[in-house]
Amino acid sequence: MRKNALVIGTGVAIAAALVLGIVWLAFDSSSISVSAPPMADEPSGEPAMGIASENHGASREDARLEANAFNTPTGRAALAAHAERQRFEKALRDFLAGSETLPPAERARISAELDAQVEAEELAQRMSADEARMLRLALIERGSHDATERLRRSEALADAYRRESERRQRAFEQQQATDPAFVAYKAREAQIVAEVSAMRAIPGGISRDEYLRRRLQAERERAYAANPGG
Repeated sequence: MRKNALVIGTGVAIAAALVLGIVWLAFDSSSISVSAPPMADEPSGEPAMGIASENHGASREDARLEANAFNTPTGRAALAAHAERQRFEKALRDFLAGSETLPPAERARISAELDAQVEAEELAQRMSADEARMLRLALIERGSHDATERLRRSEALADAYRRESERRQRAFEQQQATDPAFVAYKAREAQIVAEVSAMRAIPGGISRDEYLRRRLQAERERAYAANPGG
């Protein structure tokens, strides 16, 4: 058993190391596109046509409205959140790219701080579980010189995400079990499968699997239309 655990743990560590070369490149500030409002160009001379003059006036008015939108509590909060997100992403990139140049204590401290921020982003649903898991594994790999410690923490993290995934799956299944639309669909599913399996010829010149898929999809749509609250 110990040998198997070591093999699994080594696999986790190798997988974490493999993502290091791509994760900091993939996680960049382009994931959010909030920019300062554009300013309209000053006219270079008299417009040749009245339509051009009207268009120019409209563009200046659009720019003014956009600028005003950012000069509100909501707009300023959005800009501040964007700036903070950019700082966070830059700190991640810088650490993942240059952690080996840092003293061990500072390396561990920054890794722990970034890990807490990644976890907070995931809890706030600003980051998917898969993205957060990859980043946290990468931070573990970069945060310690101790291979045994990295392996232990990587295994613990992988196990925590696995347990959370299983918990969510159980909750989903429990919710489905009390969903009238889902219950109605499941009551018909086995009948449809039996009917299609017994058919000698499939209409429409399609495969049996495709015909079954369409029948089941139509039944799902009927069940949820009849139970809109499900």
